[in-house]
Amino acid sequence: QRASLGWTNLDRAFAEVIKKAPADAQVIYVGDGIVSAGDTDPARFVKRLGRLFGEKVSRTFHAVTVGNITEAVVLKGIATVGGGSVRSISGEQTALVVAKELLNEIALPGLREVNVEFRGLKVAAVYPERLPNVAAGTQQILVGRYLPEGKDQVGEIIVTGKRGTEAVRYAAKINFKDAEEGNSFIPRLWARGHLDHLLAQGQAAAVKDDIIGLSEQFHIITPYTSLLVLETDADRERFGVKRRYEMRDGERFFAQGRDNANFELVQQQMKRAGDWRLGIRRQVLRSLAGLGRNPQVFQQQVQVLNEMARAGGRGGYLGEYNGPVSYNDAAPASGPMGGGVYWGFAGRPGGGGNGRFDVDEDFGGFGMDGAKDLLFLGDGLVDRLDREEQAAVSDSRDKAERLSVDALEVWDSDGLSLGFGEDDRKELGGRLSRSLEDSVELLSDFDEAGQPGQERGGELSFYKNGFDGGEMLTKSVSDRSGFRRSGLRGLEAKNEVFSLGAALGAKRKMASKSAMMGRYYQSYQPDYTSWLSNLFPALPARPGKAAPALPDPEGWSPEALALSRSLLRVDALSKLPGGLELKRTVDSFDPRWKRQSAHNTDLVLYSPTGWLTRTLDLDEQTIVNYATAQERGVFSLALLLGRVRSSAESERHPSVLGLNDSSITALHEAYRGYQAKLEAAGENRVTLILKPKNSVYEQHLLIDMARHVILKNETFDDGKLIGATTFDDFVEVAGTWLARKLIVTDNKGRKTNETTLDVKVLTAEEHAARMTAQLAAKTYVQFLRLPYSKLSVARQKVADGAASFDDRITMILHYASLQQWDELLKQVDAAEALVQMLAVGKPGVPWIRTAALVAMRRNEEARQRFLAEAKQLAAAKTRDEVYLADFIHGQAAQVGTGSEMLDLVNLIKPVYERQAAELDVMVRWQEKMLSTLDALGRSEEALALRKAMVEKAPWHVHWQQDVAQRMRNAGQYDAAEKWLRNEIARDIERPDYEDETLRGSLTDLFRTRGQWDRLLTFTTEWIAKNPESSSWNSAYAQHVSALVYNDKLDAANAIVEQWLKEARVEGKLTPAQRARLESAINFTQGSAYNISFQRADERWFGLLAETTRFFVRHPHHDDLAHRIFNHHYFQQSEDCDRLRDEFLNQLRTGLADLTPAQLSFLVNSALAGRLELVEPINDRKQLQAHEVPLDIWKKIA
Repeated sequence: QRASLGWTNLDRAFAEVIKKAPADAQVIYVGDGIVSAGDTDPARFVKRLGRLFGEKVSRTFHAVTVGNITEAVVLKGIATVGGGSVRSISGEQTALVVAKELLNEIALPGLREVNVEFRGLKVAAVYPERLPNVAAGTQQILVGRYLPEGKDQVGEIIVTGKRGTEAVRYAAKINFKDAEEGNSFIPRLWARGHLDHLLAQGQAAAVKDDIIGLSEQFHIITPYTSLLVLETDADRERFGVKRRYEMRDGERFFAQGRDNANFELVQQQMKRAGDWRLGIRRQVLRSLAGLGRNPQVFQQQVQVLNEMARAGGRGGYLGEYNGPVSYNDAAPASGPMGGGVYWGFAGRPGGGGNGRFDVDEDFGGFGMDGAKDLLFLGDGLVDRLDREEQAAVSDSRDKAERLSVDALEVWDSDGLSLGFGEDDRKELGGRLSRSLEDSVELLSDFDEAGQPGQERGGELSFYKNGFDGGEMLTKSVSDRSGFRRSGLRGLEAKNEVFSLGAALGAKRKMASKSAMMGRYYQSYQPDYTSWLSNLFPALPARPGKAAPALPDPEGWSPEALALSRSLLRVDALSKLPGGLELKRTVDSFDPRWKRQSAHNTDLVLYSPTGWLTRTLDLDEQTIVNYATAQERGVFSLALLLGRVRSSAESERHPSVLGLNDSSITALHEAYRGYQAKLEAAGENRVTLILKPKNSVYEQHLLIDMARHVILKNETFDDGKLIGATTFDDFVEVAGTWLARKLIVTDNKGRKTNETTLDVKVLTAEEHAARMTAQLAAKTYVQFLRLPYSKLSVARQKVADGAASFDDRITMILHYASLQQWDELLKQVDAAEALVQMLAVGKPGVPWIRTAALVAMRRNEEARQRFLAEAKQLAAAKTRDEVYLADFIHGQAAQVGTGSEMLDLVNLIKPVYERQAAELDVMVRWQEKMLSTLDALGRSEEALALRKAMVEKAPWHVHWQQDVAQRMRNAGQYDAAEKWLRNEIARDIERPDYEDETLRGSLTDLFRTRGQWDRLLTFTTEWIAKNPESSSWNSAYAQHVSALVYNDKLDAANAIVEQWLKEARVEGKLTPAQRARLESAINFTQGSAYNISFQRADERWFGLLAETTRFFVRHPHHDDLAHRIFNHHYFQQSEDCDRLRDEFLNQLRTGLADLTPAQLSFLVNSALAGRLELVEPINDRKQLQAHEVPLDIWKKIA
């Protein structure tokens, strides 16, 4: 214990906690909430806390107070912003009681991310504004105002949130009687909430006046008022206090004067904009004020890195891959010894390389060689210092203050400079903090997917000579990934990298040319534009220049290469005088159930001058892709929306035919890494055998050398046939032969797939006519031309009144990314007006408004539009109607309640009923009905429907599992068990995963009922069948878990040891042996099915070391040595330290016998941590990997 100094720096405390606490942590603050360092205003502290936590809080914060003097605003702010609760230890609420309640809340979090919506009522000033998590068994009281209308009012309250990972939604009717009786206490409850809201806004004069007025009205003490009780009129007269008469005034929260309301909104927005601009400046200056002021950081770096290297494996500094740096020694890099280490920064995966400062453009990580330089970590930003600079770091505190960014330009959302002055730049001191990322918003153009992504340039200046200042250099920088609303994501400098972290302004040469500086969890970006992009079918980007041709692969003889090239038909098809019409029918079969499982058709029109493809399935969306000499486009016949751009010559290629006979892509290109061997197979026939190096996998292709076609393609695994494709019914096209029938069979010769091609040769005129007919619908399609209009150009055209539809789309994307929905709707109005002026209508354009309303959460308006579309769809048969019904339902599910969705589902039922029986689309409607019944809580009806569906389609094993689980949830345990046992006993061939799914459901049922003896009996019978699955919930994992739950730990240990030892065979393990070994390894590493020991029993380390020794050079299963050795528990054991010494000795004495894979593993393992030596080195029996003398490594190298 220590004596309190009476000071509380809450800003720094919470900043440190957020850095160190892992994601999903539960953080408990114990104190009075009184801020006594820095800016002590409670309201401003809460606002700072909100900015610190960010928009998406990944940790939960609770506040517990232990005294009578507290700051309620701060305590409630901690809990509200952090999604937790406030508790007080006093009186009967002892520390024990509060601790139990808090633990109950944490263990059973109940409902989180709670949101409440009122429908049918006009409400205002509802508190709390941000709802905390609601623990199981607790309640949350809301108070607010509603507008009386002189009559009884009926409305609906909708509560949404998450329970675990499941999104939930509750709705209830509410009735407000016009004549209020018996609730006079409610106004004071509301006043208390409203006062807390006002107190959190700060100390402005207007806010104080409101607080005092409300306090006097409802007789509630605040920091600005006190309570004076006067019992007589004489006392009131003496103190000058008037008697007040209470009256209802809730109407003032529902201003009838629209002008007044608009004026107030404008004032609020102007104030918010001004505060935002000032906030950026203040936030940056505050965040940068304390950086680089702790010289101990530099002194501790070597020890920190050594500890991280000691840990090895995959882990993170301050959290796995979530802290400023993470480490992975298993990544394939090129380090000093041919192995390598990868380091990742700011929550990103790492990069790697062999230079002294390498930056990985694709991963945004920094590579290191670990030999020459010290790695400096500075608040998520990274710099490399050489030895001379390291000496300068020790006195960097004073020198760093002399550095400045001479010209720092920051733009607001309209591209206007925020104008940092000279004094501000000096205070910035060359550092760019994450707080800047959270605040800055820059203009961006949009890529072809509708995402912000075009490069945006700027300039940053820095000093050439590092700490000592000197010549100023200015570098143009651009954002590789685009500036989004979340702020700055990355900087790229041409040929040079500069870090705004430790060595401020120090210039760095580098091999690559981009460095990413991002905040934690940078991969997550809010997406506000996909709703629009998803309406338009995707169009591939315009191809660039073709890659240079690769040399002929090794392992292919000249004869094999010639045979591969003889199969190609690209040249012949590219010289067709006319064209081809190809109609493809693909049927899939399930031989176990003797049924056809799928049927698909598509059409291809091809000629060297242009092509078209389209789907022909009646139950799917019809997508038309086409390419001509002028344009490449795609459109949907269902939504009548599409995209188009200029075409490239390389796109008019025969590959569009989709032939799977190696006639378009050469075999030697597709199988470049394989060894090719030819064997004679009869007259004019040869078998081409393709085999990867060091593999038992083979492809056998029977080839007709006269017609230059493949007749059969067989796949073998370790000599066993696992599947074959037969090509048949050949027809001559353009002087080449084309197979019109492809039949795929399984390892038992049963047909699983059949493709039939109907091929017609067309003249040039016939092909042109067919293309024209298929593209006739283009007249009614609204196309989006790519690339998108530049934002600056579109904005200017809008201002000039000359904007096109494409310009309006760019502005819609822009306002959507900013969530400026009113401005967005203006652009939608303008786009619709443009379309209405056309001679031919564009029926697909209204979908844009509907999707926008969904994105804006104007749910009722969107729902009504979906209902109107559904009614029109149900009334008459139309093209792609099944897809449209699916689409409408999927979109409406985002805005409708259970009862509303029930109406919609019933409305679209005729669409499914009138389809042909062979399409089997009624199943889709039944699934929609099931989700609706589940949402309404009508579980009995849903269960009955599920049973009916699975009885008609028993091959859906997950449906079988779902029915059993629903029975279990309904308490029908015996019925669920009977259902599962009947299905397990069904006389049908099942793959392992299906059998495991059903049996696993039965074991879960035993666990639910606490029938541990029956569970053990069942798993014992199960493993006796020698199942081959090695999944996490395999029979063997379930059996070990059952032994533990039956208090038979000794038996579990014995069987695990048996499985470990029996797997040490020189040959290849059987699948069952491998599965048992996998479960045994998991158990020794501290886990089994439904069990986590959070540690590994030391008794296993010796046996694991023996197993690693056995498999490290195993010809078939050396991966098992990696799996055991690289586990973090084993890495911390003395047995592992001794293994590192053995591996080092193997490298010193038996290098010639090692394969490249074994060599890589042994080098990486010997470098991974401490070595326990049998023979001392320099009179030491323990060494860290970096302490091994360099001479030893030189000899190995």
